[in-house]
Amino acid sequence: MSDLRSVLEDIAAQAEARAQPPALAGLQRRRSRRSAVRGAGAVLTGAAIAVLAIWLPSQDASRPDVVVAAGPPTATASATPSVESVPPGKVAVPSYAQGFGVIEFAAGEPPLADLLSSYPTGDGVLVTAGQRRGEDVCTSVFVVAAPAAQHGPASCNSVLTGGAKEPGRLALAGSSTGPSGGGPATSLVLAGSAPAGTRTVVLTAPGDVIERLPVVSTGSQYADRVWFAVPWVEANTVVQALDGQGRVLDSQEFLLGMSTGG
Repeated sequence: MSDLRSVLEDIAAQAEARAQPPALAGLQRRRSRRSAVRGAGAVLTGAAIAVLAIWLPSQDASRPDVVVAAGPPTATASATPSVESVPPGKVAVPSYAQGFGVIEFAAGEPPLADLLSSYPTGDGVLVTAGQRRGEDVCTSVFVVAAPAAQHGPASCNSVLTGGAKEPGRLALAGSSTGPSGGGPATSLVLAGSAPAGTRTVVLTAPGDVIERLPVVSTGSQYADRVWFAVPWVEANTVVQALDGQGRVLDSQEFLLGMSTGG
């Protein structure tokens, strides 16, 4: 036992004679408060234990008093649950868009709807979210991650017509703020659907204000109709649905007074 005490005292003297790394100094202060080591039956200094911790790599590195290099701080996980991955062709519907009353999700169901259209705006991406329910298709138009932005119309209609009077016709609706029926709207979203075979929706307003919207079929689940939504503040707009060869499938006039209000 005296030989072990002598070895340990020599180790302690050598350790205290040289400068100690900052991390080990903290360990020394903790260990120096310990008066005895039960397994060895001898009094050890903090420096001796620190050296033993280095010389005996077989010790359990998971123990809380083992010194490890400090790494960069890790980011704290957000307490708010979110959809980590949205599959292609889907869009996450936030609570403010669900509040319109047409897009519904069961308890515990991911708030994912079909992405029927998208259009970039200064506030974010204006989308049409769709949900097939029986023979109806329910849609909600909103700007992603911008609850204060002007939203579009929300409704449920027959999947065959998308809100049009006939399957081969355009269906138009709008949502606006500001005066209507006699003056320019402060903000307006013009949205709707077009018949199967439509590849381009063209909006034309007085003064040669023209917007061309490439569109794609939403598939048989939506009767191959196409949906669109765009910010718009022009009155008396002519909307045309063109096929892949540029032929007019349907043409309608949208008046500012047709908007639903905001």
